[in-house]
Order: sequence, then C-alpha cells, then structure tokens
Amino acid sequence: MSNASRVQARLVGTTVPVQNMRLGDLLIFNNGAHVGSNDGNGRMIEEGGGLGKVGYLRVAPGSYWYNHITAVKRMF
Repeated sequence: MSNASRVQARLVGTTVPVQNMRLGDLLIFNNGAHVGSNDGNGRMIEEGGGLGKVGYLRVAPGSYWYNHITAVKRMF
C-alpha cells in the first residue's frame, strides 16, 4: 500500500455514499490499498491495479472493483 493512497483514503475530500458517486470522485479500495478516479461512465481511470500502466477499469455495480470500494471521496 502506497503512502499516498493511505493519505488520500484518510485525509482527502468528503466521504459520500457509493451509490452517490459522480464524475471525478476518488474511489478508495481496500481501505487505501488502491485509489482510482471515477470517470462517470461506469469506469475509473487509474494506474496499476493489474494493468501495469494508466488506463480504465470497470467500476459499475457487480464488477470486481465496485465490490471492493471501501470509500468514495468527493474533492469539490
């Protein structure tokens, strides 16, 4: 778990319910082990997470990543 991910999970933004996530929200996985940004189309943009590069992963209800969200943080 990176230090930056832990800091984002604990200290950044305001927590909102998963069902209310919107474009630009930070998606926190496994209590800060991983962080992505919601693209608003049932996907997130992120680096790592099995891709090994910057890219998109599905985060729609029922997907692997959706099932591992532990927090949604709104930055604005």
